[in-house]
Amino acid sequence: MTAPAEKLAERVRRLEQQIRSLRDLHAGEQREVAQRIEAIARVHADEMELVLEELADVAAELHAMASPGPAQPDDLTAPTATAADPAAASPKRAKWLAEQEERSHLTRRDLLRGRDRAEEDEPA
Repeated sequence: MTAPAEKLAERVRRLEQQIRSLRDLHAGEQREVAQRIEAIARVHADEMELVLEELADVAAELHAMASPGPAQPDDLTAPTATAADPAAASPKRAKWLAEQEERSHLTRRDLLRGRDRAEEDEPA
């Protein structure tokens, strides 16, 4: 072989080596990326399962509220203390509910102008 042919052969060998190195490097990177994507997919699946379980719990509660047992109609509107809402029987909540009931009869204009406070401040 002549010198120019040997130089070309050497360049071809170096290019082949570079191509092999890049192939191996990218193959490793692809495996790593695939593992990360699988981990993310597992996390998303777990999160979705939690959301679906919560949704099932809410649906069960709604179903229980829609078909009450021997409760009286008046009992359905009154707040009751439950494990889900321990503050339902608190005196502060009862006061707040009473205030909300009073305000529900006011118009927006009266509420914004503060007529509910003015009525409370006037001596009877």
